[in-house]
Amino acid sequence: MRWRYAILALLLLLGASSRAWGGTLWLYNVHSEEELRIPTLAPSCVNVTSLRRANRFFRSRKTHRRRAMHPRLLRTLAHVQTRFGNRRIEVVSGYRTPAEGQDLNSYHQVGRSADIFLIGVSKETLFRFCRTLRRMGCGYYPKAKFVHFDVRGTSAVWVDRSAPGEPRDYVSNPRRWLHAHGL
Repeated sequence: MRWRYAILALLLLLGASSRAWGGTLWLYNVHSEEELRIPTLAPSCVNVTSLRRANRFFRSRKTHRRRAMHPRLLRTLAHVQTRFGNRRIEVVSGYRTPAEGQDLNSYHQVGRSADIFLIGVSKETLFRFCRTLRRMGCGYYPKAKFVHFDVRGTSAVWVDRSAPGEPRDYVSNPRRWLHAHGL
């Protein structure tokens, strides 16, 4: 067993390519038009330098403030990307700065969520995949092009019928609504 660790350490010291260990998480911020490619050291694992770069990438689009993004969110996004043929993930929203005096009421405000879509993958397919993952919050927005992913302690699902910029309009029974709409 020790020889495996020795080989891994040697390869890292010699600068082994990240592709050999899991590839690259490829993200695009639709608001800032920034693209980020961060290497994964092993399937779905990211390093400290990559986390710092991700914190900048996911910064608030309104205030430009940063928050440490949860590593599990990045691992989940890497998993999503792998599942859908390594397509680039389009990020609509990451960290959101809470308003002055506002209680934290969103996983966006604590660096644990992202609203995303993938070109060539329907949001319905993406949402269904989110629901297969453990301890995830999965938000479906019929009038938007993205799906909400967040990492949490227990699974949750919701449907918000509002359009972007409108007040929230959550359905009272999301599982029934989703079933009625073939999701």
